Amino acid sequence: MSFDELVFTGLDKNTSKNLKRQFMFGTKNERGIVIEQADRRVYTFLKENGRWFIDLPEYLQQGGSKADLEMVSGADEMLDAMARGRKKLTIELDREPFDGADLLELEELCEAPMGGGYYVMHTYTGRPLGKKMWLCDVTLFVFGDMPQRIYCKKL
Repeated sequence: MSFDELVFTGLDKNTSKNLKRQFMFGTKNERGIVIEQADRRVYTFLKENGRWFIDLPEYLQQGGSKADLEMVSGADEMLDAMARGRKKLTIELDREPFDGADLLELEELCEAPMGGGYYVMHTYTGRPLGKKMWLCDVTLFVFGDMPQRIYCKKL
């Protein structure tokens, strides 16, 4: 998939292009030098009216819609299992393995208009799981691409 083929759902072409540049190439300091961003990120997920959403105000500020942030097609079920009845969940994500993290592995990349990919969570808290879930192209906003592997840990 080329840079120009990436699409952020629900955003106009120019906004989508600006977001892709910002998150694929990092940010520049005052001298124009690209600053490397750490891949490890911490995100909060909130359950509202029985539906899970990632709390991503910067996505909304860039013109994205709240509907884009809903976790569906297996991701919601995984969050339910991790949350154990709570309505708020904090998860640490990274492209590289880290202590206590479980693996989400890309199984199938989906082109627009669906945009996103199917991931399999092989284990959860070290136990075999094999749970398949879909992550939408908001993952592009978070990582800059659809990573082959995402490591995650509930905090």
